[in-house]
Amino acid sequence: MMKYKIALFGKGGQYTFGAVTTASDIDAIHNAIDNGTVSSAIERDGDWELENNDLDNMLIEAYGPEKDETKITVISFSSNIDDLELVYMNEDNGGEIIVDDDINETSVSTICVDPEWYKPDVWKEFPEETLFWGNEKQEKRINYISILTLPDNEKFSLNNLFVIYQNMEELINPVCISYDLLYITEDQRKKFVKDNYNTEVTDNDLLSTFEDLLIDYNELSEKFSKFLLEPILVEGKGEWENDVNIILTKENDLVYED
Repeated sequence: MMKYKIALFGKGGQYTFGAVTTASDIDAIHNAIDNGTVSSAIERDGDWELENNDLDNMLIEAYGPEKDETKITVISFSSNIDDLELVYMNEDNGGEIIVDDDINETSVSTICVDPEWYKPDVWKEFPEETLFWGNEKQEKRINYISILTLPDNEKFSLNNLFVIYQNMEELINPVCISYDLLYITEDQRKKFVKDNYNTEVTDNDLLSTFEDLLIDYNELSEKFSKFLLEPILVEGKGEWENDVNIILTKENDLVYED
């Protein structure tokens, strides 16, 4: 068996969006707006804060590099190393660099999908008084690291890597933020297309047809889940460049933005 450390690296940020439904939390947000103290953590009655990235009804949490800022590094290791140890290892620890380049200069497929969560139709289940709270924190030097394990007789290929980005334009900023990483072989892609399009495709049309399906990634995410490489670490510089907030009503009326 072989293990592959796959690292996406670059400038990006943390984007969160969720529904606030509790009366006391809604009051705290309105008070913060009135007092000019809105941030990603809002004071309220009691001894703790209401934090945007810890809401009861989170609709999106995306943390990673931007699509146009992503560098990808893939390093192979023998499989007898623990995944957590691999996070902090590189070629100096016996690894072999397969690629270390801007992602747009490689054969890795990158897809930016429109969010399902930013649609008033999705909000119908929430009470009328609900507030929807979004936040952007830009950050430099974000690492998004996943580990792939393959049998010795299966050759790793960058053509099998697909990075899914979420489009944040409707939220705050017109950027695509890395969200999921998939590893899907050519045979698996052919089967996936056949199962979901009910048609055979030629090798020449396979990539474009499969990428058409990825455009609907949010709707088909359960079907893609078996190919998902969960991140084992996502962390950045540790200093936010900004703290932008947007607050909306259920009718999509803007209450606050700054």
